[in-house]
Amino acid sequence: MQSRRQIDSFGVFVLCVIAIGVLGISSSRGAAAMGTLGGLRDVKDFQNSIETLDLGRFAVDEHNKQQNGDITFRRVVAAQEQVVAGTMYHLTIEAEDGDHPKLYKAKVWVKPWENFKRLEDFKPVEQPSVSRADLGVKQGS
Repeated sequence: MQSRRQIDSFGVFVLCVIAIGVLGISSSRGAAAMGTLGGLRDVKDFQNSIETLDLGRFAVDEHNKQQNGDITFRRVVAAQEQVVAGTMYHLTIEAEDGDHPKLYKAKVWVKPWENFKRLEDFKPVEQPSVSRADLGVKQGS
């Protein structure tokens, strides 16, 4: 009787170890697929994304309204996203101020289920000078 209990206890122990291992593997795969919650991750294929293009235009338009500015949107140069209460998009935007192309960093907070979109930050990238050639798309990529 004593050995039967030991065998049953050992069997339960082995099943628990296996279950914990399986749960650990599946949760780590899910976390890797999602990215770190709250961490920044690159927006895939942002150059061909209408949503990213619209967010870039929105950021420039909102900046112009808030600052009585007159910069002209050209394109999104880089895009990252961060999961918050919604999504915070971190964009690097090429725009023209008069005839001078410049780069700007913008943060746009989006909560689609509330039809909410707000410009959180917009500032020029600190660079001594930027020419059109510096902002051009590289050939052969």
